Amino acid sequence: MKTLIRTIAASMIIAGTAALSTTAVAQVEKQDEKVEIRMTEVPSSVSETISSDYADWKASKVYKVIDPKTSKTVYEVHFTSPQGAPEKKKFSAEGKELDG
Repeated sequence: MKTLIRTIAASMIIAGTAALSTTAVAQVEKQDEKVEIRMTEVPSSVSETISSDYADWKASKVYKVIDPKTSKTVYEVHFTSPQGAPEKKKFSAEGKELDG
């Protein structure tokens, strides 16, 4: 009887640990949907669009984002405009500026 109780208790502990591990992995994946990267890490098409369309703007941060709706990679760039205003722009991996 003691062996049965120990076996059940051990099974419950293992099941609980597995559930917590799955939750932890899901949370890490959620956090990794937006990762700060260097400007040198964006695709050349994105870099070319920024160089031509935003030559007078200063990029302060760049993020690689997985769009939750499409599962596609989007590059979010935080700029300071020539007038000093903060701006955020999004680009597809192909270098096309996206709305929003």
